[in-house]
Amino acid sequence: MHEHKPISFMIKHFKMLIKGRIASLIVIVLFITVNTCHSQNSASEISQKYRSWILGSASIDYSHALIQQRYKAIIKNAEEAERKYQRDKNKDGIPDVLLSAPFNVSNDKNKVSTLLSNYLFPLSLAYHLAPSEKYGLSNTYYQSEKVEQQLLEIFNNLHAHGWTAGVDIGVLHMDKYPQTGYIGYYSGLSLRCLGYALSVFLNKELLQEYGILDRELATLDFISKEVGPEYETPILWQQNGFNTDAVRSMFNVRWCYILSMKNSQDQQQELIYFSKLLNKSLQIADGWADMIKPDFMGYHHKGAYLTAYAPFGFHVASILVAHLDGTTYQVSQQAINNLSQAVLHTRIYCNKYDAPRSAAGRFPDKLGSSVKNLPAFMYLSHLTSPYQHELKGAFNRLWDEDFDGFKNDYLNNVKCGISYTGSMGEIEQSLMLAMSDVVAEEDPNGFWYYPYGGLGIYRQNDWLVSFNGCSKYIWDYESSKGGENQFGRFSRAGVLRIMAGGSPISAEGSGYHNSGWDWCKLPGATTVDMPFELMKQKKYKNSHRLFTTESYLGAVHIDGQHAVAAIKYNAPVSYDTPLKKLKADKSFFFFEDYIVAMGTNIQGLSDGNYPVQTTLFQNGLPKINSPSSLNGEKLTKAYHQEIKEKEVFLSDAQGHAYYIPKAAHLIVEHKIQSAPSDDGRRNGSGYFTNARLMHGSEPEKESYLYFIHVNGGSEGAEKLVSSHKYLFSIVQYNKHAHIVRYLKNKVTAYALFKAQVSLNDEIVEESNVACLAMIKNIDDENIELVVQNPELGKIDEVTSYNEINEKIGHASSSVQAVELTLKGQWQMNQKSDEVSIVKQDELHTVVRFNCFDGQRVISCLKKK
Repeated sequence: MHEHKPISFMIKHFKMLIKGRIASLIVIVLFITVNTCHSQNSASEISQKYRSWILGSASIDYSHALIQQRYKAIIKNAEEAERKYQRDKNKDGIPDVLLSAPFNVSNDKNKVSTLLSNYLFPLSLAYHLAPSEKYGLSNTYYQSEKVEQQLLEIFNNLHAHGWTAGVDIGVLHMDKYPQTGYIGYYSGLSLRCLGYALSVFLNKELLQEYGILDRELATLDFISKEVGPEYETPILWQQNGFNTDAVRSMFNVRWCYILSMKNSQDQQQELIYFSKLLNKSLQIADGWADMIKPDFMGYHHKGAYLTAYAPFGFHVASILVAHLDGTTYQVSQQAINNLSQAVLHTRIYCNKYDAPRSAAGRFPDKLGSSVKNLPAFMYLSHLTSPYQHELKGAFNRLWDEDFDGFKNDYLNNVKCGISYTGSMGEIEQSLMLAMSDVVAEEDPNGFWYYPYGGLGIYRQNDWLVSFNGCSKYIWDYESSKGGENQFGRFSRAGVLRIMAGGSPISAEGSGYHNSGWDWCKLPGATTVDMPFELMKQKKYKNSHRLFTTESYLGAVHIDGQHAVAAIKYNAPVSYDTPLKKLKADKSFFFFEDYIVAMGTNIQGLSDGNYPVQTTLFQNGLPKINSPSSLNGEKLTKAYHQEIKEKEVFLSDAQGHAYYIPKAAHLIVEHKIQSAPSDDGRRNGSGYFTNARLMHGSEPEKESYLYFIHVNGGSEGAEKLVSSHKYLFSIVQYNKHAHIVRYLKNKVTAYALFKAQVSLNDEIVEESNVACLAMIKNIDDENIELVVQNPELGKIDEVTSYNEINEKIGHASSSVQAVELTLKGQWQMNQKSDEVSIVKQDELHTVVRFNCFDGQRVISCLKKK
């Protein structure tokens, strides 16, 4: 039976209910208001923080010489812009740098790009950069009425001639993303609008005062909308990563638009989307997609790019991530970790600032970009991650104020191009870390293999050796319609480069000169010595970025002191050269300061019967009498000698020792050498020395074997004649396998080119697939066994660059098991998800290694 409440109670209860709901509503409104205010404050703080990054903070220390030098470089850049702006005028007195006809992307993209970057931005920056009388830093452009009118003249000129919302700035393929999974930026102008974006951001109050901010924001919105919410599509979020060009350029442009917006609610929504897209961009990308790969290499054009694109993408991303840190728009911890590791790896494959030429894409003469991107370490070191301390130590090792490249390429490089990193705030923040008590790290030592670049890096003491190849996953080289890298087709033909010379160590200091460099004679590589005119790329399409038919390209190491790298090189045959066939099974064994180089199954054929060769070294010389040696004789003048069927020991001009037990046909030269530049537009010459093993014009089953002692000198070369016998045991050296045992440390390395072939080894009987392996004898009963399968398992058949579509472009790797049959009975010391014993009898033990993504798998085994 229900109890009836009096009317007074019901009225009281109703009033309490209403009061409670109103209170709840008030709480909700307050929450939304507070949260909105916080977001508004965050956006405002980000904007102010970015402005301080450009101009320097209110407490910038102008007493420091480097800050003064950066300041003076900015003013000098503005002076140059002003001088050129005023110098050339047409008959009506209008500066020639301005547009005089309606904008047309085909005709005017270079002019507009120059106008935005070389005039509008330098003047905008100087207009807002306050002088410091105390430290003698004058700036006549600061808040100058004359400069103000020049800026307005440029903005109005651009607008009057079609630089408005809807302007055609080139072909942007964001609209094809749902079909292809790729975004392409194919116009030089679409990537070069940052000078305009930064100028709008810096001048937004001025533009508002003159009533033209809305129109400039509309233009800025339009030219950056491809990375804005207007182009959001469901497929965009199905795959990780993003176009590296967009990260290093378009993200900056959109960033300036967002921070210049007037409507705070729209600004918040833009920041939410921007953060989401940036976060996606910094996730690990599968297949051939940009930007960060599972091995932390940077990708663009479906390949590793170590000196362009990727390092600048990392730098820009680190700036943006740092500005968003601590706000409601900060990226995920995983994004920070991925970017931190990608940046840290740049200092592994560079020595000190130079990357291997074979991994420089179409820019073989631009290897030292890491000095420009050094502050990326600094930005990320301020963010919470497991890598903070490592980033700081790496930064302080690389920071070298006395290095000429530091001054020329970084400190005084204040121009704005595709990206902009020459700000006052950047040098200010960098100096804080450089002047801190953080101890600089030692030079990294060890061995690293990057399966997504086909790149092996071996570092001992302060020197670096790189190995690079191509495969069905790694293209051979990249050129361009503009003519870059016309002679690069052997760039990844199993190239071995030693970088150990110079102060600091560099490519140039290590003998890899540009002027006169012979593009057919690449150290370690097996190539065809053809005339440059025949080697030169004739057509752009289908003649570069070619994949081979082989997946065998890999490397594996034990303890960083011992490693093996190998390739089944099958040169892509392009229709525009006389090359018909070029094959070689090549391996390099790294043991402390020594390298053992092997090649078997060498085959070659070309129209014109050009000789096949394996180059030991090619060194540029500062002068003709720079010494090298041959069989103990010092070479200090022009020299050419051919040696056949003899034992040879020699040293190059860098002081590295070589020993060839039997040189079937060796050519050694010390000469003035002429060759075209990489773009073929001019010829250069220089003093060079080289040594090459010649294999004939139509080799079928040729081979070679030689030893290197890094920094061994002429004495080390002669010593190798006898010492190689007690240092190394050549266990097997044929078309099936290359096996070398380093007797000193009881380490055996295996490059197994053929599956299911009985081996001559004491421990390994055979492998079910082609693979690489290493064994270290811990004692008489225990071994450490490391295995790598170079097959990534992404695709079954070889493809072409243009056929890598959305489906396979993001293809994931799959487990590629290796089963090694060991002689005798063995047991595992500990359980492993990656290693198992699948079969055993009285004579053999079959061990299965679940290899994945080109990474090594380690196991410790004990004799039963």
